[in-house]
Amino acid sequence: LEDYLDDNKYHDMGKMLQGFSLFWVYFFFSQFLPIWYANMPEETLFVIARVKEEPYRTLSWAVMTCCFIFPFIALVPRTNKIMKPIVVFIAAVSLTGFWLEKYVLIVPSLSNAIDIGFTQILVTLGFLGAFVATFLIFMRAFPSIPVGDPFFGGKSSGHGGH
Repeated sequence: LEDYLDDNKYHDMGKMLQGFSLFWVYFFFSQFLPIWYANMPEETLFVIARVKEEPYRTLSWAVMTCCFIFPFIALVPRTNKIMKPIVVFIAAVSLTGFWLEKYVLIVPSLSNAIDIGFTQILVTLGFLGAFVATFLIFMRAFPSIPVGDPFFGGKSSGHGGH
């Protein structure tokens, strides 16, 4: 796979990651704006429990930082977009933020305290394992690099097309 990925491909992945962080904050704001503007009491309590009250206020800011602030600022320079370890680290931080977002959306309805125990960790690891297994099975059936394609030349192909 390393033979087929050059700086331009990593730059494209970095731009896509930065675009997804902007897309995420757009979705967040599009959910928040009607609740705030319409002053819906049943929805306002949902937001207050997650944004203004501890212990979930800190997690809400961690979600905002992991999903938008950090990826957006870190991916502004082109050099950060073309370096594989930086792009992988930023993607891992974003995925952690997405997991925390689901946690912040679901758990405050069930409990007023942060309760991360053995069961929660085991369920998370189980879903992660199922995802990785499904991904690997899919990639074995449908490779991302065309195997045996005589017209695919690797790094040098695709330049000059547009």
